[in-house]
Amino acid sequence: MKPIVAKRGLLIVMLLIWICGIFAFSSQPYKQQNFKPFLSHYIDEDQVSRFIPAIEIHYSNTNISAKQSPLLFIEYVVRKLAHLLLYAGLAMLLYFVLTRWRIKNQWSVILSLLFVAIIGAMDEWNQGFRIGRNESWVDVGIDLCGGVLGLAAVWIRAIIVMWRNRGSK
Repeated sequence: MKPIVAKRGLLIVMLLIWICGIFAFSSQPYKQQNFKPFLSHYIDEDQVSRFIPAIEIHYSNTNISAKQSPLLFIEYVVRKLAHLLLYAGLAMLLYFVLTRWRIKNQWSVILSLLFVAIIGAMDEWNQGFRIGRNESWVDVGIDLCGGVLGLAAVWIRAIIVMWRNRGSK
């Protein structure tokens, strides 16, 4: 098997595993993903509420106050960061798969972001069927932001590699 074909196959397998991981996480009920008990074991909520800024976020018919419920606020932030990172990785893998199939860079970027939006929307739809979970279009927006960040990281890395290669000639 040619190396380029093997790389394509490996990237597709990695992409499918990544997507399955996203849906595995979104298929879990909230109780299974709740890590506030873990946080409360290591973080004193009263101490955190003294120095955490007074931020309040309205999310899914709930107000999350950093001062009143610091652990809930921390959990919320970690969950949204997880969305960013998961979908940044998804966009990067998609981009690498598409460019290995010799699809032009601009089309690879557009198709990657479109696919991120589709997977994000399907992920949120899936969550709507889970106990204690709900679907949120805000999360699809966060997923898209993650995709943009992932593609920006690929672009920045490419510029750095080109700059280094130019300097060595």
